Amino acid sequence: NYVRPNAAAPEPVRIKPLIGDVVEICRPEVAASGAEMCLDLAACDDQVTADSVQVQQVLVNLVHNALQAFVSSDSE
Repeated sequence: NYVRPNAAAPEPVRIKPLIGDVVEICRPEVAASGAEMCLDLAACDDQVTADSVQVQQVLVNLVHNALQAFVSSDSE
């Protein structure tokens, strides 16, 4: 119980600010890789019920994996 993080209860989460946070977290890594991240959330005002930290972790991992693939394909 001391090592396992507490499971957060899902709560209403607005997608646009959550993705904006992920973009800011990933911006240095994207810039260092030479990739470009384009984002169009103008019409997105959706809300979901989720654990925002877990969703952010998933999105950061997806961006990280995409950058690894980008860098890997660029070096071939």
